[in-house]
Amino acid sequence: MHGYQKNCNNLFWFFKKYKVFCFSLPKKQKRAHIIFMNKKFINNYHPLRVDTFYREIISQDLIYKHNYHNVMELPKIEKLVINSTEKSFVEDRKNITPTLLGLEMICGQKLKINTAKKSIAGFKIRQGQTIGCKVTLRKHSASNFLAKLFTFILPRFSNFTGINLKGFDKQANYTLGLNDLLLFPELETQFELFENLRGIDLSVVMCKKKKHENLLLLTALQVPIQKK
Repeated sequence: MHGYQKNCNNLFWFFKKYKVFCFSLPKKQKRAHIIFMNKKFINNYHPLRVDTFYREIISQDLIYKHNYHNVMELPKIEKLVINSTEKSFVEDRKNITPTLLGLEMICGQKLKINTAKKSIAGFKIRQGQTIGCKVTLRKHSASNFLAKLFTFILPRFSNFTGINLKGFDKQANYTLGLNDLLLFPELETQFELFENLRGIDLSVVMCKKKKHENLLLLTALQVPIQKK
């Protein structure tokens, strides 16, 4: 708790220096949104790198391997869903401030605060309490994030040996957990502000519902597979 409170106090200086403004909706509205706005936090990784690679190379390779009759049958990444939740968010909603700022710097997009839809006595959660935040990336924003993740972030994890095939769910979407967010270049120079930043769950939602086709797409994007 003390670490979160210290970070929240330091963030006031951060807001003032970089002119980041925080807004919230009226209390009457059930879902509150906190918005951070600064052009410096927009990612500079060009999404055309992934888009061009998919269109010029991957799509043709997939057609040869599966003999698709229509380009609409090709497996594609529909969206990326990034979410973070932590017990301390329930204890004090101010503790979510570093996570909101950190993820917006990483994703370059506004986040949505998740609130409890109903009370859960076992977890001491009341209806309407803040339990986490999430953001959905689509099209160029998703390609932008994937280009950064595959090129700069995953190779920096010392214990990363490839994606685990157990990460696929029943809908053939893949979920990956990232613990050390300070490996992102947007945050590594601000360690004192984000030292207590928790990890995230990244869900890669794909249009196809067959595991082997989606796995082929991920490997085509140069994602290594963990050996059994």
